[in-house]
Amino acid sequence: MTDKLRHINLNLVVSLHLLLQERSVTRAAQRQHITQSAMSKNLAKLRQALNDPLLLKDGNDLIVTDKALALAPEVAHVVQRLDVLFSPTQFSPADCRQEFTIAATDYVSEYVLPKALACIYQEAPHISIDVTHWDQHTYQALKQGSVDLGTTVQDHQLADIHASHINRDHYVCIMRQTHPLAQQASLSLSEFTAYHHALITTGADKAQAIDKALHQVGHHRKIRLRVSSYPSALNMVAQTDLLLTLPAHIAERLAAEHQVVIKPLPIKVPEFDCTLQWHHRNHQDPAHRWFRQRLYQLIKQQAD
Repeated sequence: MTDKLRHINLNLVVSLHLLLQERSVTRAAQRQHITQSAMSKNLAKLRQALNDPLLLKDGNDLIVTDKALALAPEVAHVVQRLDVLFSPTQFSPADCRQEFTIAATDYVSEYVLPKALACIYQEAPHISIDVTHWDQHTYQALKQGSVDLGTTVQDHQLADIHASHINRDHYVCIMRQTHPLAQQASLSLSEFTAYHHALITTGADKAQAIDKALHQVGHHRKIRLRVSSYPSALNMVAQTDLLLTLPAHIAERLAAEHQVVIKPLPIKVPEFDCTLQWHHRNHQDPAHRWFRQRLYQLIKQQAD
């Protein structure tokens, strides 16, 4: 960048373009939405910068100088390029070749994303998608840019994280169909805490809300199995006397497949929101905006 260019206001380039087109200070000022006095000042600055009068008075008219005539095509091209540069990018899903990383639980990866991504690939066949686990490092990954979107039940409290609400849910308890408690309509708190429990470790921290509620009434669970996979956890619960607490919409979808029954919790645990979350840095990006809005629509259709 030359020293001279440092002192040029881009609005002067627009003024020059309009002055050369209109050959009238008044009409050029009207088109640029500035006063006639301001346009006259811009013309004076342009004359000084280009060392040429540019427009000369001829009776009631203005005529352009030879230098101005020579500059006119180049100035028009520069203004056109500036208009493209500062105009909103037109995003085309069909032409997008961007890669997106989604953090999700294996339940979402196995039961929700396949149908959603099938639709997205039809609309954006050239994009690449990387699906990874949501874990305790995901918020840092969102901040660093290695993850673009995350689906979670975790309630974020970060100023630079945006979230779209998918649905509201609550926790339930599941057990195998032949469990000693399976025939009861409800569980007592003592029964719930007497049996051993399984815990799914991927995704948001689902244990905290449950254990906090138990602690408030002087009880606690005995965790005897920790597993990172929803299908694995349900398979193990279906063959043991372990109890498993998980979101109701997941339990309802998987109960018949894994031969388990669903029971309400014997203690009040706050409901929670399922959300799609992303970092502020991507909030205005056209490709990211299209991808997250389309993914949100498709996930929400399955949740409703």
